[in-house]
Amino acid sequence: MRITNFCLVAGSARDTEALNAFDFALLDAGVGDYNHVKVSSILPPHTLKKTACTAPLGQPVYTAYGSRTSKKRGFVSASVAIGIPKAKDNIGMIMEFSGDCSKAEAESRVRNMVINSMAKRGIELEDIASIAIEAESTAEEYTSVFAGVVMW
Repeated sequence: MRITNFCLVAGSARDTEALNAFDFALLDAGVGDYNHVKVSSILPPHTLKKTACTAPLGQPVYTAYGSRTSKKRGFVSASVAIGIPKAKDNIGMIMEFSGDCSKAEAESRVRNMVINSMAKRGIELEDIASIAIEAESTAEEYTSVFAGVVMW
């Protein structure tokens, strides 16, 4: 299967069950009706950025993501960033992070990781695309955050 498209998505949700909170965060991100195959950090060459996932519903999609589900008080965040190469024949790099921190901290971390990983490979950056989300977690319900790069 050749990957030709990608999009960045993020969502958050709460529920009394941890798995439901994660599932509902996927729905909030607009990608809850796909089978996600978790992948690591490579964006294939010549891949086009889309505003939303347009793969057929129920289809497996490749997803690099950060997620966090918590039932302790405080903020939880998730973020992903993609290094878009200047030369379209090169790969791009995807970095993901989640933790008990602010959205700004999560996004800053993944953007710095992209810069480092592209530099280590000697790939010149054209741009960095990123997305982040934060939510306030409570002790009453599970809070889940999800940020991902969905590829199809």
